[in-house]
Formats: sequence, C-alpha cells, structure tokens
Amino acid sequence: SRRKRKSACGLAGIRGGKTLICAAAVLWFAMNARLDVGPGLHLKRGERPRASLVSARLDNAEEAYRYLKGALEEQPRLMPLLHGKPRMSRLTIKHPATGRLIDIKVVAMSGNQGVNLVSRWCVCVRFDEAPRIASSEADGKINLKGMISGVRARLLYGAPIILIGSPVGAIGYCYDLHANNFGKPDNKVTVIVAKGRWLNPSHWSPETEDALKESDYDTWL
Repeated sequence: SRRKRKSACGLAGIRGGKTLICAAAVLWFAMNARLDVGPGLHLKRGERPRASLVSARLDNAEEAYRYLKGALEEQPRLMPLLHGKPRMSRLTIKHPATGRLIDIKVVAMSGNQGVNLVSRWCVCVRFDEAPRIASSEADGKINLKGMISGVRARLLYGAPIILIGSPVGAIGYCYDLHANNFGKPDNKVTVIVAKGRWLNPSHWSPETEDALKESDYDTWL
C-alpha cells in the first residue's frame, strides 16, 4: 500500500507463546517506528506516539506488558531504551533514531479505554485473543471491527495492526480474515497459522492432544 502498512493475524494453539512473541514484536515496532516520513514528521513538541496492547480483559493485556517490563528492566541491551520508571499499565521508551518518547500502554476494550485508542498516533496496535472479542456491534458496545476501523487513521507510516489468538469457531472477524487472506501473500493482511505442538511440543504431547480431542473436539480442531 501507499503507506507500506500491513496487518497480521496470528492463529495458534494455546500455550504456544503467542503473547510473548507479540510482546517482542510490539517493542520492535516501537523501536523502529518511522518518524521521519508522513505524520511522524509533524508530531508536536511533547506529543508521544503509542504502542497499544489491547485485550477484552485488562488481565490478558497486562501479561504482554509484564514480559516487556521485565525485559526492559533486566536485559542489559534493552535497559537504555527505558525512560523513567514504568507506571501502572504503561512504560515509556526512547526512540533510538530520534530520541522521541514512545509510550507502550495496556488498553482494555471496555469503558472509555477502548475509545482512547484513537486519541494518539500509533506505532503499533496489538489485539490479544482477538478471535474471542465481539466482532460486530452489540447494543452499542465497543467491538473489534469498530476499533480497528477507528484506529487505522491514527497509524503512523508502516505501523501494523496485529491480531493474535486461538481459533474458536467458524464465525467472526478473525475467521473472515483467515478465509479471505490465508495463503495469499499479496493481500494487505498476513495470516499466520501454527499448531500448538509446533510452538510448544513439550506441552502438546500426543497424549495431551488425544485427551483434548476426546474431551473437547471443537477446541482440539
């Protein structure tokens, strides 16, 4: 596309390290955000772009935040990036190329926090357990499709939207993304599919898979 932006949807079995992988991706995009082109050139003094960790439940989004906080506080090569002390559900890094501050913040898809996604320029937006988030309007409540539509206009050059989670059935926004984009690398959405045993064979032993297949066939699929 003109802005070289591409969304990604990662679907994989549980206990496969999806949250850890995407936490690393969020930090990478924050570190490598293009602030020298497009809207990045016109950021006001003191204006902070944001990388958002979004989930239907605050606890789920905070899991990725804890990974990032631990790495930035403990890894010698990452420690210089951290600016100030992490606050509740938010930490700030210094952009290596420009020195501009970028916030990484947990956002819950409830109340006014979901609306706040569109109040900042974004270097990356990650939706955790996206297949389980309501995909369309229901009684006016915030939903996945609406939030994605709202945040697109706030993405900086090259900033991606990342959706991760485990498949939950043949319905919903993420299911449609898979159906329309999987195996089509030229599309604007990259869909990645991985079985649990590929990512975590120590957990997904043949015995574990057989037990799940017997007790909950839909989840096993």
